[in-house]
Amino acid sequence: MKLSRLNRLIFLILPLLVFGLVSCDLINPKEEGPNDLGGDTDITISKPGNTYSADVSFNGTPMDLKDSIYIKKNDDGIVTMHISIATSGLSYKSLIPSQFTDAQGNIDTDVNFKVTSEGMQDFLYSDQDLSKPFTIVKYADGVGTKYEFTSKNGNKVTREITEKNEKDEWPLVFWKIKTQKIEETPDIAGVAKVIYRANHKYGLVYIEFILKDGTSVKIDLTPWAMV
Repeated sequence: MKLSRLNRLIFLILPLLVFGLVSCDLINPKEEGPNDLGGDTDITISKPGNTYSADVSFNGTPMDLKDSIYIKKNDDGIVTMHISIATSGLSYKSLIPSQFTDAQGNIDTDVNFKVTSEGMQDFLYSDQDLSKPFTIVKYADGVGTKYEFTSKNGNKVTREITEKNEKDEWPLVFWKIKTQKIEETPDIAGVAKVIYRANHKYGLVYIEFILKDGTSVKIDLTPWAMV
């Protein structure tokens, strides 16, 4: 039986319409927001069992603190890190939120991050609500990129990439690496600014808290599995 011209036209058009409906997201993909993060989640930096060390200094004076930092698990990029730091003799330890400390005031807590080949996020300002990530950095982003988040207190927190080194300048153990510098206007009592340094291979390698009285607390992080 021969098909009429109309039937043949319908048979030609229908597959195109179906393909168009199915593939519209491919043609016009959803724009990624600043707190959306893709990338590979099976990367070396976030393997369970990886250990880190934290070298802490106050106003340039090193503090000899006992610490234990390791990755407990990685659930499709959601990394649970256990942090244990003895705070005896630590100045300003009253600024450490109580949910991160034990009965003696030592830091003893699990903290979640999202870690992928494209960047890092945390959940600090949402009380570890995994449905509300806040981007620390996306490695492909350049200077001037901002990430914003409304904290549980209703205040806006902004993180901005203020520096992106194209040369190996930042010291990490025996090497020097490229880093991005991220500056945060925080919603943390007593803290005026937070500064991060991140590298596409080693992740977060530095955090600095600048307190409202001018005190500087610097933390150099070493991911031993990578070095």
